[in-house]
Amino acid sequence: MGIKASFEQVLQVLVFIYAVEEINRNPALLPNLTLGYHIFDSCASEMKALQSTLSIMSQQNEPVPNYMCQSEGALVGFIGDLSSSTTYSMALLLALYKYPQVGARLTSPLSMLS
Repeated sequence: MGIKASFEQVLQVLVFIYAVEEINRNPALLPNLTLGYHIFDSCASEMKALQSTLSIMSQQNEPVPNYMCQSEGALVGFIGDLSSSTTYSMALLLALYKYPQVGARLTSPLSMLS
């Protein structure tokens, strides 16, 4: 998290981590599966969001397009950034690789026209 992260943003990350840990602790919820996560701060920068997305996809500190050094687990999806512009940029990249993305604050392109 960046230095300018608000209390609300830190709280959202902590709630997310707590939820994943609770799901992993309960074998009745997702038997034989363990959820994991990578958390990156985009600092409201589309370029940093794309760099972080590529880093996650290639599992390297320096992103390498079309390369995956997977040591464990399968990457199955992404949760978008808090900003619609960075989430949209991520969505364009993720669509090329057919990874799904969800986001709590995504806005419809139609709603931006009004």
